[in-house]
Amino acid sequence: MNLNSLHPKKDIRKILIRTFNYGDIEHLKWIFSNYSLREIKKVLSKILKSEFVSPKTIKFLEEILNLNLEYASRQDYIREQKVLQKLGEKAYKK
Repeated sequence: MNLNSLHPKKDIRKILIRTFNYGDIEHLKWIFSNYSLREIKKVLSKILKSEFVSPKTIKFLEEILNLNLEYASRQDYIREQKVLQKLGEKAYKK
């Protein structure tokens, strides 16, 4: 993924997932200085646990940010992604 092609508001979901999965402290500082906590929590609350690669990340999000991330099997996740692809990104912009 070309990070230069990402738009901070339009691609917030991608940015948050990538940052929490692979970012360092500087990336987190950028996230918290460019998005409100409310905005971060709103987007993250719609993301499944299976999107995050580390149990430590999930623990951080659930305990520090007080989120309740939902679990879905890989099969359910793939099925959901296919449906969302058909509907477009509108499904995430409630």
